Amino acid sequence: MDLKPELKHIQDEKQNGTKLENFSDKLIVAYKLADSNSTANLEIDYSLFELLTRIKNGYVPNKEDQEDALKFLDFVEKLMGSGMKNKELLIHLESENKLFSLSKDDFHGYVFEKERTI
Repeated sequence: MDLKPELKHIQDEKQNGTKLENFSDKLIVAYKLADSNSTANLEIDYSLFELLTRIKNGYVPNKEDQEDALKFLDFVEKLMGSGMKNKELLIHLESENKLFSLSKDDFHGYVFEKERTI
């Protein structure tokens, strides 16, 4: 799967003359799926950011965490649906030369594994 950052939602706000009048605690990141014209958006609020940071540091999310992170799970579902049809998503971090795997287990949970250093 080839993902490209999508900035259209930011450019649209600039063209509309939207002025920042208050601070938003949400950040929207978007990726264009290269094999189609669809875009996957993810709205990250502070609690999701905090959870993702803890997961990055080795934390294993529980059922309550998964319920709190429904937007992220929807985002992952959209990405996985465009790739190998819900089997596995490979993530290559070029800057660190590492490969990760995101897949579903038999209980419809997610398994995130570091594959290898390339």
